[in-house]
Amino acid sequence: MRRWILEILAACLMVSCSAIDVFEPSETLGTGRPRSKVLVSEAGIRGHEDTTENQGTGFRKDTVLYVSALEYPEGYDWHRDSAYLGSGASIVLFRNGERVMTIPTGAANAVGTGADMHHIIQGHIVTEYCGSAGTVVKLDGKEIFRSPQTEYIKGLLMDGDRLVSLTQRKNGKGFVYRCGDSVVMERSTGELIGALGADNYFASGALYLDKGNVCFAYRSPDNAVLVEDGVERAVPCKGDLLDLRRIGGSTCLLESDGDRLLFTVGDRSRNLGSSYTSARRGCHISVSAGEPVALCLFDSKYGTSSSEIHQVDRAIRKLMGIHTLIPSEDGLWYISHDPSQWLSITGPEDRTVRHEATYLWMGVQACCYAGHKVVVGATPYAANAFPEIIWGEKRERLEVNGFITGVSSVINHPS
Repeated sequence: MRRWILEILAACLMVSCSAIDVFEPSETLGTGRPRSKVLVSEAGIRGHEDTTENQGTGFRKDTVLYVSALEYPEGYDWHRDSAYLGSGASIVLFRNGERVMTIPTGAANAVGTGADMHHIIQGHIVTEYCGSAGTVVKLDGKEIFRSPQTEYIKGLLMDGDRLVSLTQRKNGKGFVYRCGDSVVMERSTGELIGALGADNYFASGALYLDKGNVCFAYRSPDNAVLVEDGVERAVPCKGDLLDLRRIGGSTCLLESDGDRLLFTVGDRSRNLGSSYTSARRGCHISVSAGEPVALCLFDSKYGTSSSEIHQVDRAIRKLMGIHTLIPSEDGLWYISHDPSQWLSITGPEDRTVRHEATYLWMGVQACCYAGHKVVVGATPYAANAFPEIIWGEKRERLEVNGFITGVSSVINHPS
């Protein structure tokens, strides 16, 4: 598998620096340098690209592909998982096809077994565990902090070797913003906007970078609040707030106001609402080809569904059915996982590759953009089948008795 992974990484040579370096935290943090040196400005972020190639491989030696999986003991039928928490499952992390970390799960280890309870961030594994005694968060198996309350991680960044986290309390009332185990900000009210695994472009979830500023937003009882480097600012809303982001220095809102769905970027606004729409599955703000976009999933009163992509001044695309939308510097990619579990991947040029096998796929957290392709990690349902890394028309198996939970491509800019 390692040789095949190198093909993906070699293609990353062709990926030029673009606005993605400004908006995508996973490509700017975790370098081991102080935040003051990493996050100074857009120019600072773009100014340290390493084009040195590894001898004989042709890929940038600062580019790596990480894959996480939940692995069960040899011979255990994880499809049935009759033992559940007592099965002895472990979280495993692969780096460029090589196993680099194994973390035992379960109550005794204070590591959750759920696929949504561990996350790849800058080549590290962050785990969360919620039990009767509260919450425990670990980085690469080492405890970072614990809380007597039940909290769920909504956003993650790495500042050198320090974990920066944003957690929501279980009751939805209040949140905590931490650097390591130190509390930077805590509120007894407020619902965080955004989550891990909700949008591949903001891979760090509700916590992200914009022009070197660490940003997040929350709904307070009275209004919406945007936080930039710890400074709070109220943002007026016309209706129910669906998403709020700071992109390229502009405040971007997506809100529902009666029959209208309003998308605002700076001082420009447009109504995206459709008269036939009876329910909105999910709507959030992302970035595609350097521009803020609204990604919307609709259900109609006729029982059909659609996926829509909008810029503030025009509609970009409308697709029938529900799709996972993957923004990139090239445009938007669309992944369809239909009722038969076949995977269809469509690129910006409308070329579709269909993999006709029944797959277990963990959604947006199990895919990433690398080398002008979307890399997907999925697991066939067939007995004794190994998980697969899918890139275009190619598929390569990952030899673990279990299933893939996450995929991440990282460029670590050198000092």
